[in-house]
Amino acid sequence: MAISVMWWSSQRRRERELFYRYELMRLMIERYENDPDKVLSWQRDQEFSDWQRRRDGLHLCAWVLILGGTGALVGLRFPTSEDSLFGWIPIAVGLAIVSHLTVSRRRPGVSPSIAIPE
Repeated sequence: MAISVMWWSSQRRRERELFYRYELMRLMIERYENDPDKVLSWQRDQEFSDWQRRRDGLHLCAWVLILGGTGALVGLRFPTSEDSLFGWIPIAVGLAIVSHLTVSRRRPGVSPSIAIPE
């Protein structure tokens, strides 16, 4: 029951955020109809902020996995049997996420190079 209430409240919050963002965008378009660069700049800033927040969340997730796996290995006293997988798997997943974040630095709004014929 508690999980369903948490999920429902999370979805309602996301709906409100999207509604408020849509309304703000609509008002900005009405106000700055002669200067669309301000609206586009605001939209780019919002996309970058969302992208940065997701990236920071992934960094946090990766470090929790790495430290949790290390804690499991220390708690199990570095076993050499199959029990050590409880520590090595989260460490490997965390390192994979960190390496992916390090390698992929593409910013939002920047599409990959696509040759457009003229």
